[in-house]
Formats: sequence, structure tokens, C-alpha cells
Amino acid sequence: MKRLQWISIGVVIGVVLSSVFFVWWRSGVYFDKRHRRFIEVELPLYDEMAKAILAQAATLTAEPRDFRALVNRPLGASARTNADGSVTMLFPGGEGGPRHGHIYHSGTVLTNWPPGSGDYVHHLTNNWYEY
Repeated sequence: MKRLQWISIGVVIGVVLSSVFFVWWRSGVYFDKRHRRFIEVELPLYDEMAKAILAQAATLTAEPRDFRALVNRPLGASARTNADGSVTMLFPGGEGGPRHGHIYHSGTVLTNWPPGSGDYVHHLTNNWYEY
């Protein structure tokens, strides 16, 4: 009888641990898939928008400027200069709605999050971040 109880407990623990691992693994796959899609498909489009805004760098100040008309995006884009001379661009929207988006930062490392980007910022590649 005791042996059967230990086997039952082992099976229950195995099922619980397997379920937790599966949920953890699936969420990571989705996260990586979203980032891979940005790098492979969306990055060239975002790079073109960033180049168009950087061409207007002389008109930027420390206050965010709206570039909705220039980039032709429904949720627009904004850009501002930083104290070190770098430019930070905010592209709201994307997969996850207006609370999700991408940031382009022309400096070495993004150290202060732009207003509206929330607490979570993840470095994607080169000058690109996701929030």
C-alpha cells in the first residue's frame, strides 16, 4: 500500500512540474518569435522611418516632436534630443496595442526611458529597444 501511495505522489508531482515547465517554455517561444519577427520583417521598415527622422535632426529639441505625417503610421512616432546629443525615437503601437512599441536610440546605451514607454524596456539589436 505504501508503495502505491509513493507512486501516486510521484505522478502528481511530475504532472504539476511538467505543466509549469510547459507554460514557462511556451511563453518564451512566443517572446522569441515576436523578437525574431521584428528583426527579420519589421526592422527594415523601422530603419527607414528612423533615417527619415534623423534627416530632420536639426529641428529636434529636448521636447518630443510628433512625426506622424513623416512616417505615415496610425499611431505616429515622436523624437527628441538628449543632453549627450543623441536622438531617442518612440514608435508606439505594434503587437500588443498602444502600450507596446519600439524605441530607437542613436546613443550608446539607452539609460532613461522615454515618457510613455513604461517600466519594461528590452534591448533588441544595435539601437533598437522594445517596450
